[in-house]
Amino acid sequence: GNRQLWLAARYEDDYVKINGAWKFKHLRAFGRMTAPYEEGWAPRAKEDVSSNEL
Repeated sequence: GNRQLWLAARYEDDYVKINGAWKFKHLRAFGRMTAPYEEGWAPRAKEDVSSNEL
């Protein structure tokens, strides 16, 4: 089934202008923390998700 999660991440974006419109060139997301929705995010706020807990 589907799991509801809180997720915190840091993003790094690069853009390129094509025909006068800005477009994403690269979008990178670095996960920092996940927590089950029903438990809330505060107990895990200082955890890092370098393990593949998702």
